[in-house]
Amino acid sequence: MLNEKGFYQSRVHTFDVYDRIGGGDAFAAGMIHALYHMEDASTQEEYATCSGVLGHTTYGDSPVLSKQDILYYMEHGKSDVIR
Repeated sequence: MLNEKGFYQSRVHTFDVYDRIGGGDAFAAGMIHALYHMEDASTQEEYATCSGVLGHTTYGDSPVLSKQDILYYMEHGKSDVIR
């Protein structure tokens, strides 16, 4: 992401792709949410990227992800089961 303060890049994520459809939409939705609700540009970029990653790990073009799902992934990374 490039803005007036600099260039920001998310960390590298390795994940299994279950469905390619919807990942870009999930990224865009994550970025729109982050721009409105998060101050830090690096956090915005990471949130959007994690949203896109999680979008690839669900089937269909409408991933159903909560903010908590994305924040959990940002903090803990890959997880098979969350209890």
